[in-house]
Amino acid sequence: MTTRVALIVTLVLCLALVPAAMADVISFSGSGSSGTMDPNAIPWTLQLTLDQLNVNTVWGTPGYGLGTLNWPSLTFGATDFHITFSDLPPGIAIDNAPPNGCAGQGLVFCSLEGGPNIWDSVVSGTNSVSFFAPSGVVMSYNDLFFVNIPFTGQVGTVTFTGEWTQTGTQIPEPGSLALLGTGLLGTAGAIRRRFLG
Repeated sequence: MTTRVALIVTLVLCLALVPAAMADVISFSGSGSSGTMDPNAIPWTLQLTLDQLNVNTVWGTPGYGLGTLNWPSLTFGATDFHITFSDLPPGIAIDNAPPNGCAGQGLVFCSLEGGPNIWDSVVSGTNSVSFFAPSGVVMSYNDLFFVNIPFTGQVGTVTFTGEWTQTGTQIPEPGSLALLGTGLLGTAGAIRRRFLG
């Protein structure tokens, strides 16, 4: 194998280890009137609320009026939250009422680290909603948060699926960094021998 081919192969292998943009996803699902979801058994519940003399239901984590939770994952920082309810009663939909800041009223995802941060919400159809963290905000280990999703009427039980998403950059493990460094040193040595020796 010529020196040139060896250099190209080494360089390609080294570049393959460079971190790439990626999106990590944690999927979850649930059903009933309360339970837990991934990651690490985050609690959720359905609760009745009185809004301008109407009794409605709110899906929430930890639950409407129940305070905040600490983000439990050591390795995953969330930037998006997506949820779809599959069995809402006829005529019942997600209520797209605007949030009242981080007071907990209306359709709201609020993370409290470095702010209060109200995540942008996008309702799709009658049964799906996505929340997106403000630019530069990543919900990390132990950050406080809560989610409230009101419905336009009473709901006794729900079935849902969803996902937490983290968009970011992979961080290579130490072994990959060592291999990358060794490959770059080998490439530099081969170039030096070729031009100086």
